[in-house]
Amino acid sequence: MTPRKSRLVPQERRIDRINWMEFAEIVPRRTSTLLLPVGTLEAHGVTSLGTDNEIPRRLSEAIAERLNALVAPPIPYGVTAHLGALAGGTHIPAPAFTEYAAAVVTALAHQGFQNMVLMNGHGGNTESLKEAARRARKYG
Repeated sequence: MTPRKSRLVPQERRIDRINWMEFAEIVPRRTSTLLLPVGTLEAHGVTSLGTDNEIPRRLSEAIAERLNALVAPPIPYGVTAHLGALAGGTHIPAPAFTEYAAAVVTALAHQGFQNMVLMNGHGGNTESLKEAARRARKYG
């Protein structure tokens, strides 16, 4: 039994499942890497509207331990454009999405994360996320 080691490695990697005291103990001392799933709600034929959220969330959870990273709750709505008009689809205009994503990344950087990987599950978000990362880097 190695009780010391178990305290050094976070058992729960989803930041919305730990309390603030655990967070303060882990970030940035034990890890400064965060995976941020990003997706949207849109029509995907017979699969769920949340497919673009589910894939990056599950991938993030699957690789978090190997990367010694924590996983943020997903940004669930994105730039969906033409598919936002279909039943259940959502569309956030690119300027608003970019501003929001930049604010989320900046806030997480202020919490001690130095390395963030935006795990994008929806191609319509790509340009906005690139711009959000640039802004967060510049103003963070």
